[in-house]
Amino acid sequence: MPHILIADDEPNILMLTEMLFQDMGMTVSTAVDGQDALTKIIALKPDLVITDVIMPNKSGFELCKEVRAHPAISDTPIIILSALGDDFNKIN
Repeated sequence: MPHILIADDEPNILMLTEMLFQDMGMTVSTAVDGQDALTKIIALKPDLVITDVIMPNKSGFELCKEVRAHPAISDTPIIILSALGDDFNKIN
């Protein structure tokens, strides 16, 4: 069963996405900010991370960069969800 970690500081979005993936039969862990997400990614090694961009303690972009720099989790797939759509807010 795939394990997904969802990181978002908005409780309603976190709850809805958690329920969506659980209903699809997946194991879901949640994190309330970027630092919490990084700690859980290192400990749990999920199959996929879905993260918001704007979060306290560490943004989704910072989280992505730190995951990519960490040898044990650097190949973890990450999906970044955001309302930010301009070129300035994209990772190259």
